[in-house]
Amino acid sequence: MKKNFLKSGYFILVLLCICFTFCSDSVTPKEEESGRRDYVWEIDTLRLDRDKWFDRYCVIGDDLWLCGSEGGLDNVWHCKNENWIHNLWMFGERPIAIFGTNENSVWVFTIEGYIFRHRNGEFIKTGKIEIPEYKEVVIQRVWGKTATDIYATGYGVYKEPKGDIIANGVILHYDGTGWKNISLPTIQSLLYTLYPSEEKGKYYIQGNSLDKSKVNVGQLYLFDGNQIELLYEDEKSWAKFSGQRCINNESYFLYERHISEYSEGKFVKLINISDSKYTGGFEGRSLKDLFIFAEDGVVHYNGTDFEYLFNIKSYEKIVDIAIAETIIYVVVKNRENQDYYIYKGKLKEEITS
Repeated sequence: MKKNFLKSGYFILVLLCICFTFCSDSVTPKEEESGRRDYVWEIDTLRLDRDKWFDRYCVIGDDLWLCGSEGGLDNVWHCKNENWIHNLWMFGERPIAIFGTNENSVWVFTIEGYIFRHRNGEFIKTGKIEIPEYKEVVIQRVWGKTATDIYATGYGVYKEPKGDIIANGVILHYDGTGWKNISLPTIQSLLYTLYPSEEKGKYYIQGNSLDKSKVNVGQLYLFDGNQIELLYEDEKSWAKFSGQRCINNESYFLYERHISEYSEGKFVKLINISDSKYTGGFEGRSLKDLFIFAEDGVVHYNGTDFEYLFNIKSYEKIVDIAIAETIIYVVVKNRENQDYYIYKGKLKEEITS
């Protein structure tokens, strides 16, 4: 009896040790490393024929593609192997949104509603957005996980019999065969950025109310590929919620001047960026490697403190920051002569390797 008891006790002890080892290995998260700041910066100047606004981009590897929300005839630029190609756009339509997963799958949407695809070194017009109930459709942003799973968000416009112009939210999806409109309930909202939620197969969409009674009110929607649900709406114009970014395939938000996440029905504040010089924009590789837009430069947060990476002049403005594989691109506009400066930052080891 005693011998069996000892055997049983030994067996249980072994099981506990195995279980403890397994559980310990499975729940120990990998600690995020603090981002480095030893960047070497080069500056490229893009001289434009007239006032344009480069605030749409996509990154493929270390290549950067740019276009602008105000449109322009030659308004698609491509930085390939750190050299700029700017004679890509030979059409009359004005580019407004761009996204790509590889050089042969770069999509451009225009203000006029046309869709272009870059293949074999040139853009080809693939069609026009046609949704029967809308006179015109304007796409604002495009984002996808793969080349055959891409969403485009924006709004459609129609005119009521009494003459009022009404605009509702629109979502298109590309499945590898073509772009299709997703039938939505009537949402008087400009649908903007779409990025993953913590729930698999669902996405957060930043919205901007187009209802005349609450114009420019910030909104947050949850979208599952078919249905859309309003999660949050500001009480007044951009009072609290005013931005969304995707970092490591996770959505983060600018809420009450804090970088925040959305969890259990509310915004949870993570990082305070309420300094008066910070303009609210941010981008990053992780929450310990963040690049923050400021009136006078780019500020880096490494999980502990904030430090300027470089400064800009009073007549310059940070337009956007794009993170490529080994390069940080910072798009800066000179508001005096309309030139654009593209700051390209590489870590010192990338320069020497």
